Amino acid sequence: MTIKAIETVYNGYRFRSRLEARWAVFFDALGVEYQYEPEGLELEEQGRYLPDFYIPHINTYLEINPCLTHLDDWPQHRVFNYIMSRWQTEDAVSFRFVLLMGEPWLNPEYISKHTANGGHDVDMYCVVSPEGFGYNGFIAGDCYYRWCECPDCGFIGIEYDGRSDRLDCKRCYGCQKIKDIYRHWADTTFRTGASQEYLDQLSQQLNAGCPYHGHEFKDGCPRHSGNRDKGYNAGTPRLVAAYKAARQARFEHGEQPVTAEMLEVV
Repeated sequence: MTIKAIETVYNGYRFRSRLEARWAVFFDALGVEYQYEPEGLELEEQGRYLPDFYIPHINTYLEINPCLTHLDDWPQHRVFNYIMSRWQTEDAVSFRFVLLMGEPWLNPEYISKHTANGGHDVDMYCVVSPEGFGYNGFIAGDCYYRWCECPDCGFIGIEYDGRSDRLDCKRCYGCQKIKDIYRHWADTTFRTGASQEYLDQLSQQLNAGCPYHGHEFKDGCPRHSGNRDKGYNAGTPRLVAAYKAARQARFEHGEQPVTAEMLEVV
């Protein structure tokens, strides 16, 4: 049996489904700017396509669909086909596209709090089981994309497994490596037993600079995992509050869902 989508008015928009409106509540609770049904994407021989949402600060288009019955039923999508066809010509697209399947929801029972690696005094909130999520984010060729938050500046984005070390606010890998080498070099010079050969090796790495920025160091938020690629932070109090607001939103009889100001989560 197919359940008919219910058009829902919220925040001045007439959403095609209540599921779309709940995701809009989620974004509003986070204070994330969004555009609903922006101008369509030009997919060349595959025509035009109109995504549900555009999130400007991460240059990402979102399509909202109900949850899959089984994860093995990999979703097919025209935008995925277009992106992968560009890979074959080594011609990258200028935007990101994520297919969000399911409700904006996270089960707080699966959240565990961890201290970040690398000696940084921040809290990381990991979701210890994929069953804790009510949705799954798909990109071309990959899945398990989750919303996550930078523990340093509060930047919100959607990354694989909710890895906040991949967010756009982070300094590049090369600059992060230079930072780490310098910290290690400064610490090593105060220790006894370090060979001059080893100190020279560290100095050479520092002199080489970042492969992307040279010695024009590009600052940004630090990466907190050991390999600088994880930093799981998908279950923060701010995100959980936004999921709760979206899940509990009522749209009947003029009721208005809560906002970020009501939740005091920003």
